[in-house]
Amino acid sequence: MTTRIYVIEFQKRGLPHAHIIIFFAEDYKPHIVKDVDHMISVELPNLETNRLAHETITRCMMHGPCGAVFPNAPWMEDGKCKKQYPCKFQSEMVTDVNGYFIYRHRDVGCTFLVHGVELDNRWVVPHNVYLSTKYDAHINVEVCNNICTVKYLFKYVYKGHDHATFKISHQSDNATEGNVVEANKILKISTVAMYLHWK
Repeated sequence: MTTRIYVIEFQKRGLPHAHIIIFFAEDYKPHIVKDVDHMISVELPNLETNRLAHETITRCMMHGPCGAVFPNAPWMEDGKCKKQYPCKFQSEMVTDVNGYFIYRHRDVGCTFLVHGVELDNRWVVPHNVYLSTKYDAHINVEVCNNICTVKYLFKYVYKGHDHATFKISHQSDNATEGNVVEANKILKISTVAMYLHWK
């Protein structure tokens, strides 16, 4: 038996975006590295043996390019990728000091051309091959294995959407041309007030 929670939000680009947390029953939880490697992939599928998966992953699950080739990419900050791409080649999965998984990115010589740049396994976003191929979509899949990441995930899915408060007021009739009405632009933290005035 599994438990799940999900939240659907609309990104600033206007597309719906779902955050889903799934809790597996004990018998189905990944307990060893091989289990995680079976669930999560960060490698390009073989074009000859799995053409459909290769087409989906290369179209939907490649990050970048960014860095020196595309320094103005939206995820660049201070000359570095905020998502920490490209990743380092990794022969087997390990965990970092914070308990996050560093997935297996093997250097097997497979590349794919994106915007004129050859991208290899270091640029592949973590995914489940079956889900990505079935829905032919960008589906980022991660495994969570400690309390810190669980707390972060719950905080993330319940963060709420962006919102704004608008106040429309009427400028007084005795106001002279060129007068500027003082507007309190911030009513409280996380709420923006916009004032529209007319005669």
